[in-house]
Amino acid sequence: MIDNSHDSLFLIVGTNPLPNIVIADYFLKMFSHLREIYLFHSEERQDKNQKGTYSYAQNIEHILKARFSKRVLSIHTIPLSDISNAKEIFRDMDKHLRDSLKGDLKIHLNYTGGTKVMVTHIYRKVMEYLKERKIKKATSSYLDARTFRIVDDEEGPITSDLRREIKLTLDEIMSLHGFRKVNKDEDFRFTEGVKKFKELIEQECLHEFFKRYPRERFLNKKNQLCEKKGEVRDELKSMNAEEPFLSVVLALPEDYRIFNPDGSFREPLTNKHLEYALKFIDGRWLEQYVYDILKSHFSDLNVYSNYEIRKSDWSGNQKFELDVIVVKGYQLIGISCTTSCERHVCKSKGFEILHRTRQIGGDEARTVLITMLNNDKRDELDDELSIDTGGKDNILVLGENDLKQERLVEKIKKFIE
Repeated sequence: MIDNSHDSLFLIVGTNPLPNIVIADYFLKMFSHLREIYLFHSEERQDKNQKGTYSYAQNIEHILKARFSKRVLSIHTIPLSDISNAKEIFRDMDKHLRDSLKGDLKIHLNYTGGTKVMVTHIYRKVMEYLKERKIKKATSSYLDARTFRIVDDEEGPITSDLRREIKLTLDEIMSLHGFRKVNKDEDFRFTEGVKKFKELIEQECLHEFFKRYPRERFLNKKNQLCEKKGEVRDELKSMNAEEPFLSVVLALPEDYRIFNPDGSFREPLTNKHLEYALKFIDGRWLEQYVYDILKSHFSDLNVYSNYEIRKSDWSGNQKFELDVIVVKGYQLIGISCTTSCERHVCKSKGFEILHRTRQIGGDEARTVLITMLNNDKRDELDDELSIDTGGKDNILVLGENDLKQERLVEKIKKFIE
C-alpha cells in the first residue's frame, strides 16, 4: 500500500488536462496530509513554436478548489519557459521551488501529462532534489489510459478502475478543456413520434419508412435540409404521404403534422412548426431514440443530449453539436447519429465526432457512430475508421440492424466497459 504521508503533489500539465484532475482528486482523498499541489505547465513561446498550457492549469485549479472547497489547499502554477531544454527546465524548477525546498517536503510526482521530454527532466530533477536532501521523500506514478488505474513505479497498480471512484460532471469535463454549453434545454415535443419509430424498428419496418420518405427532395447542395421554406412547401404539396411514413407524421402534436390523415399536405402550417417537424422526421428522432434507451438502461451513468458547444475564444458563432453524450465516471463517450446510408457521409460524421469528443474529453474519450448502413458497409467503415484512428478501442460503428433496443444496449455496454 502506498504511503499516505505525502504533503505535496507534482502534476505535469499537457494539452490533455483530464488525467490531472483524476489524479489530484484521488490523492486528495487518499493523502490526508496533502496540502500543496504544483502544476508544471509550458509557457506560450512563439519563438520556440511552444504551445502554452497555463489556461489548462488555471482550469484545473478552479475545478479542484470548487470540488474541495472545505479543504486547506494551496495550488501553485510553475511555468516552464522551454520544455525541450533540460537546463531551462532545471533552472525554472529551482527558481519557482526555492522557497518550498526546505528538506522536509514529501513529494508524489504523477507524470501522466506533458511531453516525454518534460516528464523525463522533471523526474530527473525531483530525484536530484531527493539525493541532495532538499526533499525528504519522493515517489512517482502514472495513470494508465487503457485500464484507468494508477500505476506506482515501485508498487505497480495501486487502484482499481478509477471510473468507478472519480465522478465528473459533463460541465466539469467541458470547462476543464475550455468549452461550455451555449444552447438552452428545451421541452421535447415528439415523444409519441419516437414511440412510433421504436415500433417500426422492433417490427423491422424502418426501411419501409425510408422508402416512403423522399429525403433527397428536401436537401440542398450541401446534403442538408433546405432552408427555403417555400421550396419545401411546394415539394410537400406534390406528395401523397403513405404508410408507414404517414403514421409517424400523425403521431406528432397536431400543430406539427405536415400531412392530413388522407395523406394530403396540411395547411396552414407555420414555417417554424414545419422546420421542427422536418428536422425530427429527418433524423432528430434517432438522437432522441438513442438518448431515451441509454437513459433508461444506464442508470449508473450520466446521459445527456443535444449539446451545442463552443470555446470562449472562438470567433463569431463558431460552435459544434454533440447528439448524445455518456459520462462514465470521468470518461466521455460521444455519440453521433445519422439517418444517412451513404458511406462518405457517415465517414465524415465519424471523423467529426472523433475529433470533437477528444477536444472536450481528452485521449480517454470514446466515440459511437450510429448510422443506417447495412452490415457489410457498417463493418467496412468500422474497420476503416479504426485503422485511421489507431484501434477499435476508439470508435464503434453501428448500423440499421443494430437499432433494436436490446442489441443497441448490448453493443454500447460492451464497448464502454
